[in-house]
Amino acid sequence: MDRETHSILGCHVVGERAVEIAQVISIVIAGGMRVDELARVPLSFPTYAGILGRAAASATRQLNLEVKWHANEVED
Repeated sequence: MDRETHSILGCHVVGERAVEIAQVISIVIAGGMRVDELARVPLSFPTYAGILGRAAASATRQLNLEVKWHANEVED
């Protein structure tokens, strides 16, 4: 992730259902979404792709960005 633009630059995924996670993140990158925008997407949880929303919410909090969507809240 680029700390200045908050855009997602890439993703490494290994293991079962890696394609599902990589596919979602490739759409995010192609769409030019920022990490705080991904954190607002209501992804189903628990699902493999849903972990992306939780990771984005965590990164958003670390960057002190505001997110109105709270379904992806993760404890620090």
